[in-house]
Amino acid sequence: MKLVFAVCAAMMFVLSLGPAVESGTVTEGFDNFDTGFRPAGWSFFGCGQDSDADTVYFGVAAPSVRLDEDGDYIDTLGYSPDGASAVAFWLSALAANPSSSLTVSEFDSDLADWVPLTEIFSVPVAPAYNTYNLGLNPSTSQMVRFSYNKLDAAAFVIDDVVIDNVVTPTPVPSPTPLFLVLDSGDYTGDGLADIAVFRPANGLWAVRGLGRAYYGRAGDLPASGDYAGGGISNISVFRPATGLWAIKDLTRAYFGAAGDFPVPGDYDGDGITEIAIFRPATGLWRLRDVSSAYFGEEGDLPVPGDYSGDGTEVIGIFRPSTGLWAIRGVTRVYFGTAGDHPVPGAHQWYGSVRTAPFKTQIAVFRSATGLWAVRDGPRSYFGASGDTSLLGNFSGGSLDDIGIFRPATGLWAIKGVTRVYFGSGTDVPVAR
Repeated sequence: MKLVFAVCAAMMFVLSLGPAVESGTVTEGFDNFDTGFRPAGWSFFGCGQDSDADTVYFGVAAPSVRLDEDGDYIDTLGYSPDGASAVAFWLSALAANPSSSLTVSEFDSDLADWVPLTEIFSVPVAPAYNTYNLGLNPSTSQMVRFSYNKLDAAAFVIDDVVIDNVVTPTPVPSPTPLFLVLDSGDYTGDGLADIAVFRPANGLWAVRGLGRAYYGRAGDLPASGDYAGGGISNISVFRPATGLWAIKDLTRAYFGAAGDFPVPGDYDGDGITEIAIFRPATGLWRLRDVSSAYFGEEGDLPVPGDYSGDGTEVIGIFRPSTGLWAIRGVTRVYFGTAGDHPVPGAHQWYGSVRTAPFKTQIAVFRSATGLWAVRDGPRSYFGASGDTSLLGNFSGGSLDDIGIFRPATGLWAIKGVTRVYFGSGTDVPVAR
C-alpha cells in the first residue's frame, strides 16, 4: 500500500535552497570543519556512524566528522560554476607516512558521474600541513566530494575548505517537502508500519527501535519502497536536481528531472516497487521498465494506488482546486475541497464490517478541522491544523490506521494504537 501525505495547505513541494550568492570566493557553508559539528553546505554519507577505528577525521574536533572504509564520503551542495573556479583546502596526517589515500572528485553532469581530481597519499604529520588548490571544470562542476580509500590505520585532518567563483545556494536547512508519495514504510520486515523520520537538512534517517543512518542530502526527497521484493522497505531518496534515485544497499539510477514528483509503486503487480516519476508541468507519468503516459495537468497531485484491489497500482491524480479524483481506467469523481490533503489507502472502517479485497479508497484529511473522510465510508476527527497526516498498518490489523505527526512537538498519534514523541519540527515522517 502507498502513503500520500501533505503538510500545510499549499499543495506543492519546495526545492529552493535559498538565495544565490553571486560570483566570487565563497566560504560560507564550505568551511570550518574544525567546529565539532557537521558544517552547513555539505552532505554526509555514513560519516561517524560505524565503529571502525581506522577513520579519516575532518577537523580538530574529531570524531564529529569522519569517514571509514565502507564507502562513506562527504560532498557539497550543488552549485553552478562562474567561469574558472577551484577548491582549496589544507591537509595534515595523524600518523607518519600514511598509505591510505583521500580522493577529491567533482561531479561531471555530462557523464552523470564523479571524476577524480586528485588522490592524495602522503602529507605532513600534524601540526604541519599541505595546502591544495584544485581547478574545477567550469562547464560540468556541480559538486565536490571527499572520499577515503583505506589501506592502513592512518588518518587525515582537513580544514579551511574554500570554493571560489561559483554561484551557490546560501546554505540553509532544506525545506520540508509539502507533498510526498511513499510505497512502503516497513523498515524491519515485521509487516507493520514503522515510526520513522527523514531530516532533509542533513539526510538523517531515524527508525524507532531500529537505529539511525545518514543517506541523502539537503534537497533530496525520501522515496521509500520495497525495491528488492523482500518485504522490507529500502531507505531511498530522489534528487530532483539531477534525477538521481539512490536506494541504499541496492542501486543508484538516473530517472527524472527537476520539478518531477517521485511516485514509487508496484505498477506491474510483481510485488516489487518500481522507480517512477510524475511531471506536473506536462502531466507525464514515467514508470521505469513499465510504461509512460500523460495523465493530469499542472497543479494536480499524484495519488497512485490499487483502486481495483487486484494487487496492481494504477496512476491517478487529485486536483485540489476542484476536488477531482481521476483514476486512470477506474473512475472520475469529486470528493473534497480546496485545502484538503488526499490520503488514499485501505482505511480502517471503525464500527463497520471489514471486507476484502483491501483496495485503495478515495479519502481526504482536512487539517484545518482534523476531519478524515472516506468516500462512501466513515468520517472521523483526529488531528489539528498544521498536523501531517499518516496512514499505515501500525496495529497489525488487516487495514490501515489513521494518525498524525505534529512537527511542532514531534508527536506521533496513531488513533487507537499509540502516542509517542519521535522527531522534530523539520523532520518528514516516512512511515507507511
